[in-house]
Amino acid sequence: MMRPGGVLVVLFLIAIVPPSPARAAEPTTTDPCALVESTDIGAILGYPVEVADATSRTAGICFFTSRAISQDGSVTYAFVTADNLAQRRSFAAAQARRCAGVAKNAPNALACASYADVANATDLDAYFKARTSSPDAVPVPSLGTSAVAAPNALYVRTPERILEVVVRREERLDIERETTLARLLLERSK
Repeated sequence: MMRPGGVLVVLFLIAIVPPSPARAAEPTTTDPCALVESTDIGAILGYPVEVADATSRTAGICFFTSRAISQDGSVTYAFVTADNLAQRRSFAAAQARRCAGVAKNAPNALACASYADVANATDLDAYFKARTSSPDAVPVPSLGTSAVAAPNALYVRTPERILEVVVRREERLDIERETTLARLLLERSK
């Protein structure tokens, strides 16, 4: 049996005792660009880069470059989720319209076909398939069974999202650095 006033003591203790670490909420970030710093990107690339571009950050795309983008290249990554898939589809639809009339043997014909497929992707699985179905795409087993290096980017499918990573150096994609960055991002976004 509780003494009179015991309820007040319990309520007082509840009010002043901080929650245990096990019950505290885990910190979360809604900004995917906060997962890595420009120094992390610079270490992967081997030269300093500037912070992620503010304009692209608002669209959920993290774009890092040095001051000499034409010489050094750039890094771009994004997480595609069910929440932002419509935005991706809309962009792809606009690009597909720009591709109208591109000949099948034109240098950018494959990209144009990909835009049309992405524009019609109704879920993350269809988006992943559209992005990775190129005949030149290869698996990246070091990142898991759902990791593919396509001609335009590295894609990693997880149950709730798709990570897209592009590292361009000297006008070419750099799969080794893309893999290093993807591994870091996947670790930090758990």
